[in-house]
Amino acid sequence: MFNNKKLISGFNLVLFAIILLYGYGYLFLGAYFSHPNAEDLSLSVNAKNHGILYSVINVLVNYDGRYFTNILQAVNPLSFGCINCYKYITLFSIILPVFCLSFFLRSITDTLTFIPSILLSSLFVLVNYAISPSIVHQVYWMSSSFVYHYSWSFYLLWVGSFFLFLKKKDGTRKHTWYIVSTVFMICNMGMNEMFLVLNVVTIICGFFYILNHHRAKLLLFWPFAVNGLVAILFFISNPGISKRFNSLNESPINIVPTLINSTVDFWQELIHFASYGAIILPTIILFFIHFAWNIVANKKLLRYLISIPFFTLHISILAFYFPMGFQANAPGRVYTVVFFGLLLYFTLVIPLIIQGKTKDLLQTKLTKYKSTISFFCLITITSSFIFMDNNIGLIQKEYNSGKIKEFNTSNTIRYTLINEALKKSNSCWSAAVLPALTNTPTTIYHQPDIKPNRTESYWNQAYERYFLLNEVRLIGDTLLLLEHLQNNKLE
Repeated sequence: MFNNKKLISGFNLVLFAIILLYGYGYLFLGAYFSHPNAEDLSLSVNAKNHGILYSVINVLVNYDGRYFTNILQAVNPLSFGCINCYKYITLFSIILPVFCLSFFLRSITDTLTFIPSILLSSLFVLVNYAISPSIVHQVYWMSSSFVYHYSWSFYLLWVGSFFLFLKKKDGTRKHTWYIVSTVFMICNMGMNEMFLVLNVVTIICGFFYILNHHRAKLLLFWPFAVNGLVAILFFISNPGISKRFNSLNESPINIVPTLINSTVDFWQELIHFASYGAIILPTIILFFIHFAWNIVANKKLLRYLISIPFFTLHISILAFYFPMGFQANAPGRVYTVVFFGLLLYFTLVIPLIIQGKTKDLLQTKLTKYKSTISFFCLITITSSFIFMDNNIGLIQKEYNSGKIKEFNTSNTIRYTLINEALKKSNSCWSAAVLPALTNTPTTIYHQPDIKPNRTESYWNQAYERYFLLNEVRLIGDTLLLLEHLQNNKLE
């Protein structure tokens, strides 16, 4: 049977289709039932009520320096009042890196076509979602996704555009890709403080590569690097950074304990990453036999990126650990970034290095048995998805248990009650009394939410300001805002 390449190739196509349909089917199902949390509303409300520019400036002055993330939070459909569009934001978040990685793969090769690049990218992204330390932070929580997930997509876009700039000899296309790469790089600088480190290291690698192999383009590199430096300075100079840092840390940071804590967490998460070897290893092999041999012109530049996964990723997480101080558990949202970077390294850079050190004989043997090797890899991935603990299986479990549907029903009831309160807004006091969200699915929803009796009143205010209501409270609250305001006035 295994001598029949056509039969094995047919099995491979079926297995590949099963993997993608099963994985993305449940991811899209989660997107369909996803809803914004209170922070999503809070970060969109200023743009909705006061305009995009006011929203962006307000966050830069009072909260952080992530200028491009702030723009995304100000121009998303929630900012235009479309609550029902949230599921489409999540759906877009799921598929965005597929097309960004496909673009990147095609930019570093001369032979890979669109369909194979999309298939490889779809597998890579699906595997990343399956092993992610926190799938909800990565795609289902909008404001978190903009920071910790979109940042990799824009990184792939700017580096891919930079490859294309280097490949073009002259003419309009060369300058077009230079401009596109610069724009994407500036956007990426303003998304996540961790990527300040990743981008600086990548730019330095690009400098040495150009110095050694494309010296004629060195003159154009300097404005590019200056733009990156200006973007960094703009990011760190915004007053919102110092305000947020001071609010999180009333005492000086203990540098040594923080370094130890981050190092321990990093290596523990590396072990966590390696525990998914049954999914990761066959994915690496598939990229090796279907992609690594396509890279010819730019393999030297990829080797310059060999320092990124361990040294650079570890240094980059300090951008989180120093402001936040000591935490009992490794922050899952931060390690979604790390896992994506590690998977990128092991599926692209490692196979490239192996390919560079092997002889043509190995390539001949791999070509001869490519279908058979792919079959066993796909069987292993399929079995691992079904029988191993992973995020796809967890979404399936939470859906089958009814938890996801119950969550959707609770939010639907909330919106109905809010709409009823809005219809009565001609009265002196408009109030919506909402059911608490209980037994929420961990895969597609994360706090914050309204707390009983306005314990954390800013989340009540997020709902009140977004829906233009005087009061939003939970069923069973004994603290009524109108009475509270009247009593304070009498005092």
